[in-house]
Amino acid sequence: MSVLSVDTPTRQRNGALHGGLVLAAVLAALDVITGILSFAGSFFAPPEIGAAMIVVGVATLVLVPYAWNGRRTPALVAVALRLLSSAAGLPAFFVPDVPTGGIVAAAVGILAAVLCAWLVALGLRKSRK
Repeated sequence: MSVLSVDTPTRQRNGALHGGLVLAAVLAALDVITGILSFAGSFFAPPEIGAAMIVVGVATLVLVPYAWNGRRTPALVAVALRLLSSAAGLPAFFVPDVPTGGIVAAAVGILAAVLCAWLVALGLRKSRK
């Protein structure tokens, strides 16, 4: 067995970090698209929420490359932005007349943000020796 093919704890942590950051970037891109759709009237959120989604999405997209090599502060800020963005979906569970698709999208978005946070936290964890 080659030494290069062995999964070391560092390689596993980098994989978790990179996976979490890719998920953060995908969610951020979806935020930007959804924010733009809210201005076009194709989404049920008001334009103010759409503007906030665009800002949070762009900020996350800017932070992901800085966090890629394991920089803690950009990674943690990106995760915080993803969790903040997912919190915008919470009213879907309490506001009447929200379509089922909106509720499902909010639930999936919240779960994806939590998964993103968990992967990044796992990737940033320091090894114990």
